[in-house]
Amino acid sequence: MSLNRKALGLGPLKFPKDSHDQLKSRISFQAIQIDPPTMTPTFTDTVTSTQIKEPEGTPSDGIFKTVKNVVTGSAVETLSTATATKIIPLQGDKVELYLPIAFTVSDNFQYEQSNLGMAGGAVANILQEGGDLTGSLWGGIKAGASGILDFMKIFAGTEAATRLAAIKAMEYGPASIRDAVSVAGRITVNPNLRTRFSGTNIREFNFQFKLIAKSQKESVEIKNIVKFFRFHSYPDGVPPGNDFSIALNYPNLFKIRLQSGSRGAFKNIGTPIKYSYLRSITAIYNPTSPVLHADGAPTEVDLNLSFMEYKPLRRRDILLEDKDAAFDLENGNFGANPPMPETDKWGNAKEGPF
Repeated sequence: MSLNRKALGLGPLKFPKDSHDQLKSRISFQAIQIDPPTMTPTFTDTVTSTQIKEPEGTPSDGIFKTVKNVVTGSAVETLSTATATKIIPLQGDKVELYLPIAFTVSDNFQYEQSNLGMAGGAVANILQEGGDLTGSLWGGIKAGASGILDFMKIFAGTEAATRLAAIKAMEYGPASIRDAVSVAGRITVNPNLRTRFSGTNIREFNFQFKLIAKSQKESVEIKNIVKFFRFHSYPDGVPPGNDFSIALNYPNLFKIRLQSGSRGAFKNIGTPIKYSYLRSITAIYNPTSPVLHADGAPTEVDLNLSFMEYKPLRRRDILLEDKDAAFDLENGNFGANPPMPETDKWGNAKEGPF
């Protein structure tokens, strides 16, 4: 949904307004509308019935009667889509601000401590050394190595085999007995801790702007900028305009670009940011001064914005991030499998197809 800019006095917005052409850098926020695919479900009627029987000994003319309750409902049988998802940049809904200092980009990854234990360590060791997981040994490991003899084949010929066997034999016994065997035998099961990669985190970006209006015109611009971010970060109800909507449409996304240049010729800088949702907006009016403009508007506004990318990055995104087209990959310009840049034998990206 786009802003009614004429009714609200909005259009493409920028700050500072009076001297923007002289700025050497800027950050732009483009509102992005997502038109989801149309979905056509096919319903199948389902009928369920329950029988309520009258208690034994109830007179035939009593108030209890045999009741049959029939409930008819619907279940989704198939779900088909008629159109694809459309990504629509709202060209008029855009804000340009000065590039804030100390812009931070953090890439974070998910790693967990994994306890492989006795059986897991044995399996990892066999796989690492190129052995075969076959026969009774594999059967014992799959079952939690509950078979003492099969399990001990892993440690055959070792001095600690009998002590390990004793601990294994007490695996499902009382913890106090198992601990006693471990202390007496002076041996314990190695937890075989390893670091396991489990995914990548979705990046978040925070921006802080201090907007000081030097004129009434800039004061109006600041007010409209705050309204722009608030408008696109809120969802719309389904159906719209109803106080008791049954659902909520997703808010719009934002395309964020950091650029540097002069006199209208700007180039992308920094790490490209995927389309992002605006998670929080904080506007602090007149944080350092009580002075107002003649129309009552504040002379100073601190605007804090917190964004979250709509999906995590992959290695392909890193290879493409120096290309201007990387900002528009989400538009489906290259289909499901966009061309990858060529790499040398060390994996460094060469000049790609963009």
